[in-house]
Amino acid sequence: ASPVLERMLSLVRGGDVSPAAAGEAAAGAPEQLEVAKRILGNAALCLANCFIEPTICRHAALRVDGLDAVAVLVAAAKCDSARSDDTAQHNMAIALARLAQGDPAHKERLRDLNAHTVLHARFRHSK
Repeated sequence: ASPVLERMLSLVRGGDVSPAAAGEAAAGAPEQLEVAKRILGNAALCLANCFIEPTICRHAALRVDGLDAVAVLVAAAKCDSARSDDTAQHNMAIALARLAQGDPAHKERLRDLNAHTVLHARFRHSK
């Protein structure tokens, strides 16, 4: 697996800039929270663009902190009513959908996690 994809998934997983950690750290500094959200959103957007290519999807059998790429993206894309307009979550859902489209194994994992509900909820909030 590509080190670049691994790093982006690590960021999405909550490496140094998870929304929760960023929210706690930036309680008094909204601009820092916005920067953290932008980093997450851009990492997710990069992943989404990478996953347009089915070959990359087939090679994206990544594990971050013991979780596969689909599980990482599902957890990151889950809707939170307080953050329903979050662009980063939207980008993560796009990456997840493209990953599932690009490889049957990832699509099956999406089904196993019953994650289609996450995608439906995420895209319903984006309208």
